[in-house]
Amino acid sequence: MPALRSLYASRFPSGLPPSHLTRRGLLHFLSPAAPAAAPAAGEHRTYYFDGGSRGNPGPAACGWALYASAKPFPPPEVPAAAEAGSGGSWLGVATNNEAEYRGFLAALKHALAGPAPEAGVVIRGDSELLVRQVAGRYKCSAANLRPLCEEAKRGLEELRGRGVEVRVEHVRREFNKRADEVANDIMDAEERGEGNPYDP
Repeated sequence: MPALRSLYASRFPSGLPPSHLTRRGLLHFLSPAAPAAAPAAGEHRTYYFDGGSRGNPGPAACGWALYASAKPFPPPEVPAAAEAGSGGSWLGVATNNEAEYRGFLAALKHALAGPAPEAGVVIRGDSELLVRQVAGRYKCSAANLRPLCEEAKRGLEELRGRGVEVRVEHVRREFNKRADEVANDIMDAEERGEGNPYDP
């Protein structure tokens, strides 16, 4: 019972659960989530990232999701394996493009934090502008995006410097639903006065 009270307090600091939760939803919310399985060293990693701003600029958040597979660089239309990780951040007030970059950088940071994957990494998002700027095909001239773009390029070079094959790819929005969901979950939680549901 003390453990349940502690879990309840950690999930609902105000002392009350969100009003939209049903009894079944409340039980699910209080159930400790099983930790996602980390990709094995020989598995290929596919990251999806997204970011959004409600106002542009306005309240913003970013998100990413990770999938592992035995085959390198699976096409986006192939059904993904089980999710191997996800995360995201509340960004305060930001533009859509800033939020997209923050999502990309969060996915890249996760890829850099672990041991170098032997089978390669692909990072995918639905922002064609970002993908082309990071690849150097478009010049990044906006003052608010230039530092983020340079940070992204440095991170990619660091990962490649470890001998990892890395690709950055544009995908249609329908293939990026999970990362979009993470970003919107975080914005919704912030609107309700709750903490980030993806914080470890």
